[in-house]
Amino acid sequence: MNYFKIASLSLDDFTKNVMIIASSTFFIYGIMYLGIPILSKLYGPDEYGKYTLTFAFVMISSILASAKYDIALLIPEKFEDAIVITQLGMLISIIFSSVVLIILTFLNYINFNFLYKFNYLFDFYTAFLIAIYISLITLNTLLLNWISRKKDFKGLSLGRFIRFFLSLSISIGLGFIYKSFVCLLIGDIIGLLISSIYFYNKCFKPNEFSWKGSYEELKTIAIRFKQFPMFSLPSSFVNKLIVQSPIFLLNHFFTTTHVGNYGMCERLLSTPTSLISEASSNVFRGELSSSASAEHKKEVFFKVLKRLTALSVPIFIFLYLFGGIIIEKMFGPNWELAVVYSKYLIFPLLLQFIFTPLTFILFYFEKQKLEFGIQIFSFLLLGTSIFIYSRFFTTDTALIITLVTNTIIRISLEYFFSHKIISQI
Repeated sequence: MNYFKIASLSLDDFTKNVMIIASSTFFIYGIMYLGIPILSKLYGPDEYGKYTLTFAFVMISSILASAKYDIALLIPEKFEDAIVITQLGMLISIIFSSVVLIILTFLNYINFNFLYKFNYLFDFYTAFLIAIYISLITLNTLLLNWISRKKDFKGLSLGRFIRFFLSLSISIGLGFIYKSFVCLLIGDIIGLLISSIYFYNKCFKPNEFSWKGSYEELKTIAIRFKQFPMFSLPSSFVNKLIVQSPIFLLNHFFTTTHVGNYGMCERLLSTPTSLISEASSNVFRGELSSSASAEHKKEVFFKVLKRLTALSVPIFIFLYLFGGIIIEKMFGPNWELAVVYSKYLIFPLLLQFIFTPLTFILFYFEKQKLEFGIQIFSFLLLGTSIFIYSRFFTTDTALIITLVTNTIIRISLEYFFSHKIISQI
């Protein structure tokens, strides 16, 4: 009897939903693993480095594009309010993307010496793709949060599969014709577009979604959830700037080849670790959004913590021992720096795997000021560390160690306060 009770507990709704997303993500990342060696042969460290830096720029810009109203979408109980939030987020994103296109195009005609390593971003065609990319990320994120609201995790899984499968397939196909980082961007954009269309059709019935929100409705919702652009936006922006800082700093102090090695190494190592972590994060958000019980929220928090901690041990021991060997065998001699970087990146990835899904608590309980304070502290710590590095060190590995240490401190702080908040409800 006790055995069956334990079995039924292990297959509760939360676990089933995690298993649905995780199983589909295994399939997604299995395909990606097969594709990564092909990408490394087609594009090489330099072109992949340009893509990695462009992708980092897009990720940072996308934080500003939605003004963090995508997170607010999970809070209101009324369907109509969520609709208006979606409209507001997309309107801001379209305006912001247009501004980005204008600025990047303008920079193409001005020769700033300190920006010469980033010149490939300012070409009009690349700038146009970046603007489209930013808007589509906002749209996809908003619709993904709609899926989480509805707890349609099968639909979420299939939509993510569509995105990553198309992105990889198109990037590889175009790479045989034209070996440029632009092909990787086009692959990502098409994957996002088709995935967004699928999400939209899953979330809404015909004529259920109206884009006719009045100015007063938009204004009311914007004011009601103003804490998100006021505090979550700068906090998330600084956070994303810190997370993507290795890309820009490696490009600044070294070359796009170093960036490419770092980007490919991170992609390979973070792929399996993101598998269960992302699945738990999506289900965790859905459970918080749909539950009115404080005890249930607390129960889910500690359930996720225990399970991710238990899973992390075999995964990260394997990656630490064999990650470098896998990279060397899959990519070849041109990617030898990625082998070196892999030993250092394991440690922050471990903490991200366990703690990052749980730090959503800071947003859910609207602790934006606290989160912003953590990010400001982390940003100042990063600036101080880079200043010290520039004075006393010259190697790329010393830079990686500096950045890894900062990441560990930041994630630990975020988790500490998330744990404190959930324990007090």
